[in-house]
Amino acid sequence: MIQYINKILISRCINNPLLTLFFSLSITIIISSGIIYVEQDDDMVNLLPDEIGSRKIFEEIQNEYGLTEYMYVAIGNKNKSILNKNDLNVIASLSNEFQSLDIVNFKTKENFDLVFMRDFFIHINNSDIKQILNNLREMNIKYFAFENYNITKNTDVTTGKHRKVNLKLEPFNLGEPMYSFQ
Repeated sequence: MIQYINKILISRCINNPLLTLFFSLSITIIISSGIIYVEQDDDMVNLLPDEIGSRKIFEEIQNEYGLTEYMYVAIGNKNKSILNKNDLNVIASLSNEFQSLDIVNFKTKENFDLVFMRDFFIHINNSDIKQILNNLREMNIKYFAFENYNITKNTDVTTGKHRKVNLKLEPFNLGEPMYSFQ
């Protein structure tokens, strides 16, 4: 269904450039009316509220490693319009690949020093967590930064439900972390 809608939109954009321009400008005007509420900062952490856990984790990472790097995806060719069928199909394809990425079975030969996951393990079953941890071990990643709850026993859950997870206990048995903070 999504691919069908993508094909229709791509076709209409290419066949009706003035209509595309009109809608793009209209949406830009609507979005820009909220520009007074936008805050810009070079450091993403400064944009997070003080009291949330993500801010504390990012601050600790920055204290340890300095400013973090981010990945940006840019598609197209210099001096060439992006409004062509091939490039729009590439964008749609990449979008579908990101949506269907199987994190449980993901492996890569790329080198990473740190993998950061927050509020993820609480939503997947124990066997999937163990598979992810095994994959990360096999990829020789130096550090894992995961959220861990101080509970006395892990329970299993069907994927999509929620429960707290303690990675130091059965069935994960990661032991004491090198470093932890509240």
